[in-house]
Amino acid sequence: MKAQFVDLPEHRQNKTSVGIMLACVAFGLFAMSDSAAKSLSSDYTVLQILFLGSVFAFVPILFFIQRTDGLTSIRPRRAGLCFLRGGLTAVSVLAIVWSFTKLPLADGYTLAFTAPLIVGALSAWLLQEPVAGRQWIGIFIGFLGVLIILRPGFSTLSAGHIAALGSAAIFALSLIILRRLGDTETPGSLLMTYLLSTLLIYGPVVGFVWITPDSWFDWILLGGLGLASGFGQIALVLAFRAAPAAFVSPFQYTQLIWGLIFGAVIFGDHPEPLMLIGAALIIGSSWSLLQQSPLPPSQGEG
Repeated sequence: MKAQFVDLPEHRQNKTSVGIMLACVAFGLFAMSDSAAKSLSSDYTVLQILFLGSVFAFVPILFFIQRTDGLTSIRPRRAGLCFLRGGLTAVSVLAIVWSFTKLPLADGYTLAFTAPLIVGALSAWLLQEPVAGRQWIGIFIGFLGVLIILRPGFSTLSAGHIAALGSAAIFALSLIILRRLGDTETPGSLLMTYLLSTLLIYGPVVGFVWITPDSWFDWILLGGLGLASGFGQIALVLAFRAAPAAFVSPFQYTQLIWGLIFGAVIFGDHPEPLMLIGAALIIGSSWSLLQQSPLPPSQGEG
């Protein structure tokens, strides 16, 4: 990757550096949003937290779309696939944030990072894309990392682990749909169909679990997590506009670093050595798959 970078023209190197920095900011904001959701989950359901977060996220995203591509860009060309992808992403986010109520942030992130491995394993079947032998080796190594973390037979498999892995599987399907969409959709249409999907999925149910926040601090946290998610999505769109996906995509793994920091500082979580070993295997194999077939993270994750 370094060799590729230095071969780029100087102006292209500068744009790539900006894209990488924006990606790191985006994933830091997503981690902040997840930390706020985990903190609030002791008093409110994850469904309500994410519903309100989506409402607040509309503010910066609508302003950004209006000032850049214009509101006409939010109309999807392939509405069915866009809303299917948005719905899958919404369910995936619900599952991973719920897993944070049972697991440390870093553990949830690590298991969620198996999504590229699942995409690689399903590519031959769902996308009719050839999967090379070295890619299968990477997939095998990544899932070996999952086994190291879960340690079947030696530790109890919790509902949090199942939710995180389920989130990864559902998110992988949304990434496959995103790949099928190709370049037919604008960032605005992808962002808006995702946000509308969250409201359509969470909205009809949230009334049954609604608890009115009784403190300004809770409202600030709820608004803050939505704004952090919204600005994170904007930063991610700008990152992919500034730099090629092959450079930007791997930096999604900085979210694990943020998860370790926030987990330790806010929640007093400290990762076990085996978790770190498993994380290294998962991230290393997923990184190699992204380099061979770069696939940008879906707008709306986090």
